[in-house]
Parts: sequence; structure tokens; C-alpha cells
Amino acid sequence: MTKRPFHIDRLLEAMLKSAATELRPSAGSLPRTYVNVQFQTIGSRILDRDDIEQLMRSVTPDARQLDLRTAEQTWFWFDFGDLARFYVRACSWRTDPELVIRPATAG
Repeated sequence: MTKRPFHIDRLLEAMLKSAATELRPSAGSLPRTYVNVQFQTIGSRILDRDDIEQLMRSVTPDARQLDLRTAEQTWFWFDFGDLARFYVRACSWRTDPELVIRPATAG
């Protein structure tokens, strides 16, 4: 059975709905949002390394993909349609890729 791709849209919508100040999808756990000074899990699927890498590719602009491959990290703004703008930090560490997403209005 083929695994369904994980879409960033669902995570961003859940983040906006809960007024979270941070989204941290990471391999080996459910995606987490930071709401009212504590992390809360969202969704029902534990993400793996392939999921995180796919999420990173889906939001990282082409101009920043090279940074991910060479420097293993990058920062950029991501517009989620007309709904919101996010600050994104993407790191493609060899051990565990990491993605941190914050609304442009957060703290």
C-alpha cells in the first residue's frame, strides 16, 4: 500500500484555527503546534523523515532549495494564499530534518 503524501495546507489551517504561534512537524511524532505556552499535537499520523522532507520541498522556494542542499538550512517567508504569511526555518540535517513555521504576526 502506498503512503499518502502529507500536505502542509492541513497543518497550516489547523495552526491558524487554533491561533498557534508555532508549528513544528518532526520525524517520529505527530505534528505539534505551540498554543498558550504549551505544545499540542495535531493530526493522527506520525510523520517520518520522508514526510518532513516532502513538507520542506513543498514550501521552500526554488531559490532557497540550493541553501538546503549546501548549507543544510535556510529561512524565508511563505505566503499561504491570502490567509496568512509565515516565517519558515528549514534545516536538512543529516540526522533529522527540521521545519519551524511561525505566523508573521507572532511575537
